[in-house]
Amino acid sequence: MKLFGVQIQLLMKNKILQVLLCLVPLTSFAQNDDLELWSSLKFSKKVNSKFKFELQEQIRWADSLSQYQKNFTELGVKFKA
Repeated sequence: MKLFGVQIQLLMKNKILQVLLCLVPLTSFAQNDDLELWSSLKFSKKVNSKFKFELQEQIRWADSLSQYQKNFTELGVKFKA
């Protein structure tokens, strides 16, 4: 019977932990006065069955989309052996 008692105690502790973890997001504060946008565009061109070229551009806007933050450009070549 002690085995069942130990299992019930562990289940009760687990349930209490689950309830506490569910309440954590309710008490946290989020920053909601700023909006950012991260957008990207990707082009790829298959040259033949072994080569593929890719170009990707990303741009980031901050401060409720009113301020340019940064951009990234990636150029890649894929080769199948």
